[in-house]
Amino acid sequence: MRSLSIACLLTAALITSCAPAGPSEPARTTTVAFGSCAQQDLPQPIWDAVLEAAPDAFLFLGDNVYGDTRDMEALRADYHQLAAQPGFQRLLESVPVMATWDDHDYGEDDAGNWYPMRDSSQAVFMEFWGVPEDDAMRQHAGVYSARIFGAPGRRVQVILLDTRYFRDRFGEATDQTQVERDLGFGPYVPTRDTTGTMLGEDQWTWLEEQLY
Repeated sequence: MRSLSIACLLTAALITSCAPAGPSEPARTTTVAFGSCAQQDLPQPIWDAVLEAAPDAFLFLGDNVYGDTRDMEALRADYHQLAAQPGFQRLLESVPVMATWDDHDYGEDDAGNWYPMRDSSQAVFMEFWGVPEDDAMRQHAGVYSARIFGAPGRRVQVILLDTRYFRDRFGEATDQTQVERDLGFGPYVPTRDTTGTMLGEDQWTWLEEQLY
């Protein structure tokens, strides 16, 4: 299973048919909404359109707030600004929500496993998203999770990956030309190092278990 396509590594969510749904899940899941990159201190009228679509679930895929801090009280304040958004409040009242993070809500721009506040940031994440104390998500490092929606015959499994907590450093940064930027080349020099990881061993093992 380690030969999974790179799309699985770079995408925060995978959706597949899978195992039985819990009794509290909707009987039918036909519409799943996705969102990311929510500036918490600006108006968020987008929630009107999201709620009008009446999704059966909503997935926050990262940069759910822009924290970029090593001060956890400042990060909590950023989440509180999101919580105060009227549209976000209506979403939580009407739609099941799952979340993972990207770099700015993790704590630093393009940060990985070297970010020194990653465990503290994870605690703030769990607190804000109301993850129960006995939830499997609290039993491991990182914020990856999976959930089943729908009744038998109409089941959807959502897998959210964490591509920050375990991520090793990439190669050296490169000076891009304007042409390279226009073509969408990334800011790092390519590397042949095969020892680096994005998901980490424990998350890889967990992901393999979810896919069987």
